[in-house]
Amino acid sequence: MQFLSKKLVTFTENTLTHIKRKNYIKREKQKRLHPFLDWLGAFLWAACAVFIINQFLFQAYVIPSKSMEKSLLVGDRILVNKFIYGPELLPGFFKIQGFKTPIKEDVVVFENPEYRNRGTTFDIVSRLIFMLTLSMVDIDKDLNGKPAHHFLIKRVIATNGDVVKIEDGDVFIKPRGLENFFKENSHNYEPIRSFNNSFYSETEKEIRQMVYSSQISNSSKYTQDLLYSRKINYKYLSHISPSMVNYYQEYNIKDIGFYVPEGWLLPLGDNRDNSKDGRYFGIIRDSEVLGKASLRFWPFSRFGSIK
Repeated sequence: MQFLSKKLVTFTENTLTHIKRKNYIKREKQKRLHPFLDWLGAFLWAACAVFIINQFLFQAYVIPSKSMEKSLLVGDRILVNKFIYGPELLPGFFKIQGFKTPIKEDVVVFENPEYRNRGTTFDIVSRLIFMLTLSMVDIDKDLNGKPAHHFLIKRVIATNGDVVKIEDGDVFIKPRGLENFFKENSHNYEPIRSFNNSFYSETEKEIRQMVYSSQISNSSKYTQDLLYSRKINYKYLSHISPSMVNYYQEYNIKDIGFYVPEGWLLPLGDNRDNSKDGRYFGIIRDSEVLGKASLRFWPFSRFGSIK
């Protein structure tokens, strides 16, 4: 009996020693892993927090061009309120209806209508990287290695039921229910012009002379983009080749204005002579607006709300 008792004690001691040694080895391994796991856990939590804030509340953007001068300058860093108009559940997908819609003079961010999409996976990954790095890293490049300008930031000039007419670079708006056009006027911003109005009349004279010159042999070189960029008056180009491009229709739009339907808006840059905006790609839907530019946080010398 005493022999069995000693055997039992020995077995118990060996078992407990083995368990203790095993637990000791496990704790030592965990000690080595803890710093990495702690760092990884902290990073994942921070990434999730940044994603949620950027996707549903506010997102940081960098102003890439001069199209919004003097309101926003190249290199300005701003916060865009994405909650106000309704955020997307995923980057580029399933937009939720917001509690407001864009109104005149709002500075808004939207997807470039002329952006060449590179696929759903790339779109989501590039947006996530852009968000998580607080707009520091943009992997979305064009063929020349420059930023692809996936998003544009412009000012809402006209909305539901307005009629807009642009003459010599100046914007005239006929609000819904009124009969007369009024020149664009605001206390919050002042459009800047690179050219005075005489530039447009002189350009018109030159184009008229070109159209009726025998040197013009092939009208196909006059592309739509060229017409917009040089602010050419369409009534003279209609004499070149009406069958190739409907210049007459474009002239009518320029002459009598174009209508902005319910649920749509016209976005323009404040720098009117150096902005590719709604005059090129047309009006956009309210639902396409991703957010409202609300705060400029860099440089500190220009910190403040965006009007």
